[in-house]
Amino acid sequence: MGTISTNESNFDLKTRKPNKFVPLEINTELKNKISNWASNNVFYGLFPVVGDSMTCNNKKSIPEGSFIFAAEIKYNPNNLLPIPIKKPMAILINDRNGKEHLLCKTIFFLDEVFGRIGLRSYNHNHKDFFIPTSFIKRIFEIHEVYDRNMKAHNYFKVAL
Repeated sequence: MGTISTNESNFDLKTRKPNKFVPLEINTELKNKISNWASNNVFYGLFPVVGDSMTCNNKKSIPEGSFIFAAEIKYNPNNLLPIPIKKPMAILINDRNGKEHLLCKTIFFLDEVFGRIGLRSYNHNHKDFFIPTSFIKRIFEIHEVYDRNMKAHNYFKVAL
């Protein structure tokens, strides 16, 4: 049995090397972003969506079974203002028990005074909630949503 460094997360282990390659529709704008991320050593990838919290009855819906294409943004818990709000993001957190979760939510509130952020789902059956910034490990900005057949939704061509 191997051991895992305490500095290395399960997410880090799972994303170290790609385990699968899939053909994707990528527009010119996203190709240019990928080139920029690669040259600046920014982590990006395709992640599966599990659960219905981001499912709604309009074009901004991110249904269960779809995939999000996201790139890591710089995160500093002492300076939350650069974090985009009211836009879908993927937030890697450790919960109170130390378990890792990658949440797909919109950030609707940044509270530097109490060190927390407010998260919202598109599905109104899921309530807003706050998490301490100390739970946040990494934040990823979503740049495209793909369906189960890896077809792009042209997600950011619709008004959010």
